[in-house]
Amino acid sequence: MFGLREYRVAQRLDQADECLHTDKGNVILGGMGRKNYHTGIDLSQLGLNGITETADEIEIACMTTLRQIETSPRLEGCFGRILADSVSPIVGVQFRNAATIGGSVFSLFSFSDIITALLAENSDDASIAAACDQVVYTNTMSAGAFRGYGATQGTFALEACIQKGREMIGWEKKFPDVRISDTKVWAVGAAITMQGSSISNIDMAAVEIRLQDDAYYTLMIGATEMGTGCDTILAQIAAECLECELDKIIVNGVDTDHSPYDTGSYAFSTTFLTGMAVVKACERLKTKIIREAAIRLSADPDTLTFDGRAVFNGENSMDLDALARTLVVGAGNCFSATASHSSPVSPLPFMAGFAEIKMDLETGKTHVIDYVGVVDCGDTHQPQPGKDPDRGRHCPGNWHGIV
Repeated sequence: MFGLREYRVAQRLDQADECLHTDKGNVILGGMGRKNYHTGIDLSQLGLNGITETADEIEIACMTTLRQIETSPRLEGCFGRILADSVSPIVGVQFRNAATIGGSVFSLFSFSDIITALLAENSDDASIAAACDQVVYTNTMSAGAFRGYGATQGTFALEACIQKGREMIGWEKKFPDVRISDTKVWAVGAAITMQGSSISNIDMAAVEIRLQDDAYYTLMIGATEMGTGCDTILAQIAAECLECELDKIIVNGVDTDHSPYDTGSYAFSTTFLTGMAVVKACERLKTKIIREAAIRLSADPDTLTFDGRAVFNGENSMDLDALARTLVVGAGNCFSATASHSSPVSPLPFMAGFAEIKMDLETGKTHVIDYVGVVDCGDTHQPQPGKDPDRGRHCPGNWHGIV
């Protein structure tokens, strides 16, 4: 879903170009994603629609629909079915009657077959190879897009996990199996996966932090402590931002009647998502503390520094304890700050699991002899609490490796 403040139908191409570059918040309508814009520019009245043939080339205008490309006799006569076949599987006819070639090319979707087809048609060697395939169901777990779409960073992380696990399990000597007898084998298996914590542009977390009259802080969160250590991690993040001791941060247990909203405390989502909301809220609270101290010290806020214990400059100083007490007396102003966070990207920890088993081929009875799991989760905020979720992830990885 996107939002527009203004909608404008362009009457000339130069008018559309001028409007587009007037403001960074202006956008050509089509393939925009989830965002708010100032002005949306409609090109539908500019006649940028159709397929024309010249002496040297075929021109496809940017507003030409995918359905027009699919049904064009001219394109089929020149290039065969390559362009039509690249767009015909896309959703349904209604969608292809609306989606345009310009939107497909401009958005550069890595999964868009039409882009590959256009590149092939424009190559020096214009010969096109046709291929037939059949879609089948399988119980073999594939790596999905680990090697696809040019995701080299993810590929490297995953391959590093695989290589480490291979060495630890002794894969070269044991794969695929060692036959002990006619009915029993000693075998190894592997499984790879990823856990996209903090789903991009969907998951959201909110927090509230309050300064109490004893200069302690109350942190209200919506992430439930389920053994992942989220209460401790979020308190540590707050203590680091506010430059205070950890025991000055009091984390309130979750109560849906009054706790801020949080999508959920799963995997490392709490650290990545709720942790950033804590950072934002703490920064806002620090700003309020400095501004209030500036009023009481008759000083410019820009000259003051907050070190967790006091607000000061070269001439004046006010302890946080004293400030907190004055805020709850008379015409005081109790301080709290709220913040929420959602991320356009998702952290992707990669995992590889290897299992060594002994199996009876007649009965299927299986004994797990050894198991190795390797995780690349990036830099952990707290290495020790981070090991517990990893152990939990290894459990399903263990069974995938056995299967």
